[in-house]
Amino acid sequence: MNMSQKWEVGETVKVGVLTLVARRHLEHAGEWLMSNKDGDKLYLFTAYQGCRAIFLDEAKRMIERDAALGKARREKAEMKGAAIAMMRQQIDDLMGVTR
Repeated sequence: MNMSQKWEVGETVKVGVLTLVARRHLEHAGEWLMSNKDGDKLYLFTAYQGCRAIFLDEAKRMIERDAALGKARREKAEMKGAAIAMMRQQIDDLMGVTR
């Protein structure tokens, strides 16, 4: 990945011999969904693995998977936060601390 390029949604970047438009960053997989400039072909870019053509249904599944992973990570973080808060409260109760 050429770091001098601006890797943001909507930006045009060079990937090998291809000039592609960054369409969506799949943040939980670290991949990019890209299209050609005409917007009629889809590509998946993965750092260190390169770029490959994909079909629309595959892109849809990837977006859904990315959303599910994001939701699962948020839920896990919320559960961890609740567990920490409960432990703090139990320690405070044990020590007779009121907040």
